[in-house]
Amino acid sequence: MRAFIYCDIDGVLHPWPCSLGRMFDPVCITRLENVLRPHDAGVVITSTWRLEWSLDRIRAQLGVLQSYVIDVTPDIDDPFLRYGRYQEVLLHQERTVMKRSRWIAIDDEAGRYPGHLDNVILTNPATGFSETDAARLSFLLGS
Repeated sequence: MRAFIYCDIDGVLHPWPCSLGRMFDPVCITRLENVLRPHDAGVVITSTWRLEWSLDRIRAQLGVLQSYVIDVTPDIDDPFLRYGRYQEVLLHQERTVMKRSRWIAIDDEAGRYPGHLDNVILTNPATGFSETDAARLSFLLGS
């Protein structure tokens, strides 16, 4: 069964905060691509970047990861909604053929998802997607 990776950008695909020169860090991007390569997986962008940039423009920044990026989540513009990013993931799955598929989220902000979910990888924003995160993703994709 195909897995879908719901992926943030700031704090995941580059450290956050960071200078313009460190955005879309090739180390973080390559590390994620190395984990995805042996698996049937697609990446869906959850970052607020999706509200400012087109999917093609985001893809163009992602180097070896760009061919995995298939979509962006919808925007639920409700500042009072609890776990907004999680709700956007659920809405994305409901609106696409991916519903009932296996999914994993990678984000640097714990408050965006309920704490009881085993399929959420929380990165350290100061480092972005690390070797430890890669090992966790590899484990989740292999199970």
